[in-house]
Formats: sequence, C-alpha cells, structure tokens
Amino acid sequence: MKLDHNHDWFPLCEKSRAARAPESVRAAQERALLEEGARRFPYFDKLHLMRGQLEERAGRPDAARAAYEAGLRRCLGSAPLWVAAARLEAATGAVGKARARLEQVRGPIPT
Repeated sequence: MKLDHNHDWFPLCEKSRAARAPESVRAAQERALLEEGARRFPYFDKLHLMRGQLEERAGRPDAARAAYEAGLRRCLGSAPLWVAAARLEAATGAVGKARARLEQVRGPIPT
C-alpha cells in the first residue's frame, strides 16, 4: 500500500482534536461566544436562551437565572425565554415562583 503524501487531511485532524476537547473547555468557549453575541446583539432572544440552557447543563442555576433575566429585560415578548425561566424555577423547587413567572407573561405578550 502506497502512502499518499497529500497533506489535505491535516485540517481534518485539527477539527477532530477540537471536537475531542474536554467538556469544560468546550463549555467555556461556548459561554464566551454566547456572551459576546449577547453583547453585540442584545435583542436577539435565542442567544440569551442558549446561554441559560448552557448554564443549566453545567449545573449552575443562578447563572442560568441571570442569563434568562438579562434576556427578559431586553426581549420582553419572547415566549421561549419566559417558559425556560419558569421551567428553571420549577426545576429548582420554586413552583410558586414559576407560577408567578408565567402569570407575569400573560400581560406583556398579546394572544
């Protein structure tokens, strides 16, 4: 078998190495990208939602709550943000706070 000395596969190895990076490194990179995106596009609700979900996956409910709150201050009409914030409260055991959160949303978002 003859080896091909074409080095086009080097970039593929680098991508593969980046995909195998430890979870904490990938999470830190994702967090940095989402924070930068939220600074540049503060009214894009998906960035705040993704940041909150990242923090939830990392087991940091206070950081997730802060991400959702920041998103809700700027994107008052985002139903997915309201629902995610309420689900976070319910998951942390604050069912009353989750119910109050959903009651808050009934006013600002027209049906």
